[in-house]
Amino acid sequence: MLTYESEDIPELAPVRFAAGKLEEYRATTGIDIPLPLFRHDPSLPGQTYRLSRICSGTSTPMPPETASTPRPGQTQTQNICGKSASTGLATADGAPVRYLIEAPDPAGFMYGLLDLPDLLVLPDLPDLPDLPDLPEDSSADAPQSAIIHESRCYIPNRGIKFNIPLDARTPSYSDASDSAFENIPYVWTHGFWHSFLDEMASHKLNVLTLWSLSPFPSMVKTSKYPGAALDDVKRSVIFPRPDMAGGGMYAPDMEHGMYTLRRMTIDEKIRFWQEVMQYAADRCIDVYIFTWNLFTYGTTIPCDQDSPVTADYIYESVTALLETYPLLRGIGGTAGENMKRDDSDLLFLKNTYARAVENYRKSHPERKLRFIHRAHYSNFPLLRELYAPQGGPVSTGGDAPMPWPGTASQGPTRADGCPMPWPGAASQGPTRADDCPMPWPDTSPQGPTSADGCPMPWSGAASQGLTRADTAPTPEFAVSFKYSQAHMHSSPRPTFFRDFLRGVPVGQKPCPGSEDACAHVGNPAGFPFWLTLRDDDSYFFRWAWRAYAKEYLENIPTDCVEGFYLGADGFTWGVDFTAQGAHAADISSSTPPDATVPTAGTFSSVPATPCAAKHQRVPAAWDGPGTDEKACLPHPLYLQKMWVRFDIWGQLSYDIRYPLHRLRKRALRHMAAGSGSDALFDAWEKASGIIGVVNCVHWHDYDFQWYPEGCCMFLHPPVAKLVFADIREFMDCPAMPGSGYMSVKEYCEAVAMSRDPDPLSGVGIAMSRDPDTLSGEAIAMSCDPDTLSGEAIARVREKQIAADGITPPEAVHDIRQRARQAMAAIDSLPIAHTPTKSDPNTSPKAVIARGGHGKEHSESTALMIMSAPEFTTPSALTADIRALSLLGLYYADKLEAAVELRRIITDHRHSAGRDNAVALLESAAAHWKQYSALAMSIYKPQRLSRLGGSYVDFRMFDRAAELDIELAAGSGPPAQRIPPTTAS
Repeated sequence: MLTYESEDIPELAPVRFAAGKLEEYRATTGIDIPLPLFRHDPSLPGQTYRLSRICSGTSTPMPPETASTPRPGQTQTQNICGKSASTGLATADGAPVRYLIEAPDPAGFMYGLLDLPDLLVLPDLPDLPDLPDLPEDSSADAPQSAIIHESRCYIPNRGIKFNIPLDARTPSYSDASDSAFENIPYVWTHGFWHSFLDEMASHKLNVLTLWSLSPFPSMVKTSKYPGAALDDVKRSVIFPRPDMAGGGMYAPDMEHGMYTLRRMTIDEKIRFWQEVMQYAADRCIDVYIFTWNLFTYGTTIPCDQDSPVTADYIYESVTALLETYPLLRGIGGTAGENMKRDDSDLLFLKNTYARAVENYRKSHPERKLRFIHRAHYSNFPLLRELYAPQGGPVSTGGDAPMPWPGTASQGPTRADGCPMPWPGAASQGPTRADDCPMPWPDTSPQGPTSADGCPMPWSGAASQGLTRADTAPTPEFAVSFKYSQAHMHSSPRPTFFRDFLRGVPVGQKPCPGSEDACAHVGNPAGFPFWLTLRDDDSYFFRWAWRAYAKEYLENIPTDCVEGFYLGADGFTWGVDFTAQGAHAADISSSTPPDATVPTAGTFSSVPATPCAAKHQRVPAAWDGPGTDEKACLPHPLYLQKMWVRFDIWGQLSYDIRYPLHRLRKRALRHMAAGSGSDALFDAWEKASGIIGVVNCVHWHDYDFQWYPEGCCMFLHPPVAKLVFADIREFMDCPAMPGSGYMSVKEYCEAVAMSRDPDPLSGVGIAMSRDPDTLSGEAIAMSCDPDTLSGEAIARVREKQIAADGITPPEAVHDIRQRARQAMAAIDSLPIAHTPTKSDPNTSPKAVIARGGHGKEHSESTALMIMSAPEFTTPSALTADIRALSLLGLYYADKLEAAVELRRIITDHRHSAGRDNAVALLESAAAHWKQYSALAMSIYKPQRLSRLGGSYVDFRMFDRAAELDIELAAGSGPPAQRIPPTTAS
């Protein structure tokens, strides 16, 4: 029972964590924030908190000239609470003001405490309507209260997608990368997870999802398969060379380079992860484990979907995982990555993962346990039927479930009486014993169409799909969907998920003329959804674009989405090892864990866990419960380097009403960049939008097909080569579906059509059909084109082209303007002295005492938030902004050149295009070489997993950027490039 109406900190670990952060704030800034009272209010929604100010009825009222008009949701009694000019934390007569936090759960109390410095030191929140008042006591001496702020949870589950490199023998999807290789020893230390989870909680992120191809041997032991459990933590100096489905991530040749990083028995490993999950729970963070399928790395179990042994091993391992980790909140599964990619994949997951979860829940009904099935590679109609209510398929005996729910052995029937056969054991999927048409799969991926021509999500007589009498979703089951494919930095209104709900295949447009009819799709499946927000656009550069994140989150259909997880597949978000030179952390000179590579036969002698604070190595033994090694991490965490990015996404996803100007102030406090902070942040936001605009006009769904930081792509096997995205690729590449942007090819074809001498053909006909959108000039043209000059006709047609979408020239202008404005801003910045932890004269407290380095710096330092140590210096951030700006200038030149060259193909009259393109590509090559030199001076070249484990050094493409000039200058129309395959 949570009832706390005293100053004592509640005996709750989350509240104690937040109170500790409050103490850090006091020690750092010298500002004393009073510990509030606490009151449990079960009537509030989960994770919400309400902060009120309480004053005695006998306290001195505020003077009339300082009294403020109460905001909506505040009572007039607020005016009895005085406010001192210095801190605002005392009444007019000097008595301290008291505060009350009300919440329904530990998370609400924790978030309320974490927000106290922001709310009390600078309470400038805008009006928040419809906030309920606290009841007031009518007695004269009773405390009076006024609501200062109420924060309401927007998306209940706000997570991180962490591809975890447990061991070379049990890899994740990111393990063919330098970032994963370097992080293997650190994910087995308490200090790593204490820092990681504290960062998450500070940003109100409350879900940690750990993704692995084969987690079980490193995390559980089973009585049935005892030999599958692995002792020790190992990695190999021989890198994997995987295929795009995760095969080859651990290969026999890697055994020859294997050595031990850490001595741990499987029992010690289990104890370690139990403690990590307890630490997460103490920060109100749920832990999930996700797998891709089917992989049995680290075992002798066959990786065979048809093998009963394999299925039984997976079932037993999932069961052991649930039994071993009582704090584990759920399991996630994927069909198709290394499977047959037909309906039998879903049946395998149903008979292993789902069956283990359901059987465990039967004996532990009190435990909340979620099974999340990814929509990736899944036949959604079948998925819906398999996880329909009342336990799913009907069994015919034994443990083998039937793939379709139904009352008869032949399964459900159609309206015309034909039986609906189900997928059999054969790999080809559904079979048919008669001539009745099969409801799915159909000749097209989306299945049959409804009467209005719109694709139906699944077979059924009604347009909303097949319905059942028991349409409620199976409890604790959810479906996961890649919301922006692999590129969340693109359009803030991606259409993939809504198209998916109405049955439109990913990447295709809705049926013509039916967009309005299909606009409101709701949630016909009835399942709750989780969204994967894949961020494989930028591994190096810091990001801060508040308005984009707000619009993106506002457009998530929260009526059917209960959570998201944000993360990458090509890069591991652990300790960040990318910085080099002056941009690396001061402690980066500590000895890395693999400094001494063992010789054959001496694997056990290699120590682990470097301690940066002492610059020495410590024994390679399990560090035991409660050990805090935060000071022993050799570099900042990725979450610490990207602090502002995660703060923006975390704060807004928790409370979408969170003011953008307050996010700016939080960023400025973190930057501590002196008097140029405001200009630097403005430049940062400008540069942060560059890659998103490029992605909208130049789109590929998957990360291996397009890596914008490197302007490169990995051609799918059997080609299996890392290639530079040359000018021909930009001429042919599509725009992002549903983004409102036109591709280079679409735009040039529209321009060519608009130059048709017959004004009533092509665009002219389209204009004449919609007179409401036409100017008088256009109407006159459609009636009597001879009366208009060529210039007038051109103007009208240009307007019509622009009305069809955002054109590449408009995108080029946007990118170029962002880059130039950001560059100009950072070039004008004064050189500021930056406070560091090592300099006591420039510590925040010392700066406050002597008045700061200027008004802006004094304010930003005085309001330093309760966050991780500062790792973002002005020089590092300025370098990021300059690099992004140079990359933007490169893409602007290249896109403009692509337009010029594509117009040669679509319109032979565009004779000047080649010379213009050559000049633009000469400029682009110069910008690219400036960009690559700067980027690789501050960051190390990296092996990147989703680029086939290729070693990526941006300078390796300097010559390729020059070759674009030769491609453009060649005689004849530019050759069209064969686009890369879209298989994944």
